[in-house]
Amino acid sequence: MLAINNWNATSIGISPFFLTYSYNIDLLGLAGRREELRTTGNSLVARGEAFIAKLKEAVEVAQAAIATAQERQEEYANRARQVAEQFRVGDKVWLRLSNVKTNRPTKKLD
Repeated sequence: MLAINNWNATSIGISPFFLTYSYNIDLLGLAGRREELRTTGNSLVARGEAFIAKLKEAVEVAQAAIATAQERQEEYANRARQVAEQFRVGDKVWLRLSNVKTNRPTKKLD
C-alpha cells in the first residue's frame, strides 16, 4: 500500500504520501541523497512552522493541479456531447418501455 501512495498521481503530479507528510519514502534506497525534512539548528517552533508551510504549499499545488485536470476532463467530455432536444407539452414522442413496469398480464397489452 505504501508503494501505491508513494507513486506520483497523474492529475496532481505528486504522491498522496508527499501531500500528507511533505516527503517521499525511498523504498529501495535508490534515490541516494534526499532533501532533509527538517533543518538542524532551528527551534522546535521554527521547524514546525516550516513543516506546516511546506504542507500548505503542497496542498495548494495539488488543488491547482486537480482544478486543471478537471477543466481538461470537462473539455474532452463536452466534445462528444450533443445539445438535448427540447420537448413541449403536446409534442408526440416515442416511449421506450423497457424500464416501465405495469400490472398488465402481458407486454403486448401495454
